Amino acid sequence: MMRGLLCDLGTDPVAAIRDWLDQGIRKPQSSPGHLRRKAVIFNDPSHRRGEVIWDPAASQT
Repeated sequence: MMRGLLCDLGTDPVAAIRDWLDQGIRKPQSSPGHLRRKAVIFNDPSHRRGEVIWDPAASQT
């Protein structure tokens, strides 16, 4: 699954993804609302591959 997110050049990609997933708390039937229910693992760039950037089991709001 892939989604393009609008953000400023130089924005930390992890911050952009987390902000987008946080939107799902207000719209549970939206894409971020569904995707925030599962872990999100960074895939690219390769030096960050495998980094867990969203863990629904952790205490995130």
